[in-house]
Amino acid sequence: MASLWLLSCFTLIGVSVFIHPKFNLRSLYSDIALLKLASPAHFHHSVSPVPLPSDGGFFPSGTRCKIVGLGFLYLNRTVRPMRLQQATVPLLSVATCKHFWSIFSPYAMICAGMEGASNYLGDSGGSLVCRKRRKWSLVGILSFFEENHPTGRPFVVTRVSAFIPWIEEIMSQN
Repeated sequence: MASLWLLSCFTLIGVSVFIHPKFNLRSLYSDIALLKLASPAHFHHSVSPVPLPSDGGFFPSGTRCKIVGLGFLYLNRTVRPMRLQQATVPLLSVATCKHFWSIFSPYAMICAGMEGASNYLGDSGGSLVCRKRRKWSLVGILSFFEENHPTGRPFVVTRVSAFIPWIEEIMSQN
């Protein structure tokens, strides 16, 4: 499976996967990939797309955002949810992030949490969405966290706004 990460694009069961060419498994820098579905997604009242951030995607520390995912519910890793889970978490300052994570890159990452809610195993790739002027946008993609005590340290997400040019390039070519 590790060799797949060396490819920039591959197809799996009719789904094309585009991994960012600068993805680094050690630092988790550029931890972003795009999927091109084999058939269109079906949207309805409870399933809708979330727009990419439009105005640079800046949200100050303290902004309350939502994380969503289908990861394990408990540290014992025995229970997975039947429904998509969500929690409200604050965005944290660059100084706080760097204090906890030496590999933190403010250009490409955001950290959040530490208020009793966190993502967990199986949530990676989930969304961090924030609201500005009554409009939600996809601000981050869940990347990594402290597995042994997830609410005691901030978790880190990939900053989507840093990758808009790459996202637009992949979308225009595919």
